[in-house]
Amino acid sequence: MNEMKTRTVNLAEIAVVVEEHVSTSDDLSSDVLPANAARQRAQSMGTLTCDIGDVRVIVCTPPEASAHSDSIVALLTETLGATFETNDVDLDALPDPAVISVTAQGADVALIYVSEAGKYTQRSAGGDGLLGIGVLRHVPLEVAAELGRARITMEEILQYGPGSILELDRTAGSPVDVVVNGSMIARGEVVVLGEEYGIRITEILGRN
Repeated sequence: MNEMKTRTVNLAEIAVVVEEHVSTSDDLSSDVLPANAARQRAQSMGTLTCDIGDVRVIVCTPPEASAHSDSIVALLTETLGATFETNDVDLDALPDPAVISVTAQGADVALIYVSEAGKYTQRSAGGDGLLGIGVLRHVPLEVAAELGRARITMEEILQYGPGSILELDRTAGSPVDVVVNGSMIARGEVVVLGEEYGIRITEILGRN
């Protein structure tokens, strides 16, 4: 098996990549399942495996893999930088795996097992099953507060120095934009928290 030594991977990263791929197709949908819920569905499937550090990723596909199945395998191969190999795997022996299910109009396209001794699983209060959104809790997001913008020329920039004032397109007291990974998701007002600034959220914007 090929092992990628220059990086690590986790369930949250794979879940996000799969969800982004699924969102581009009207036919596909994805979900996160506890392993016991996927057990029967995976019994008749073939298995492709790769190990990246301590993480084992297994893709189970139906006997007659569809174009969607092939695209999922190709996507993961490119994303993980590792080649999947055909192997017989005892899925029940995996240490506390999580399973990402991908279906096309209700039919299984792929079951993606991710196992790292339970490090990335989140149990519900009942002790069985994954909380779907929980797998995303480790995904890093860049959050910025934008006071305003200005459009100026290169000549003006070259004239700036200590004490120069850049005039923005906002009036005093206007809310600031809260931007996550380049997308504005909220507005708020600037507050002082001890010796640091913060943003008090005043409006949550709808997603496009």
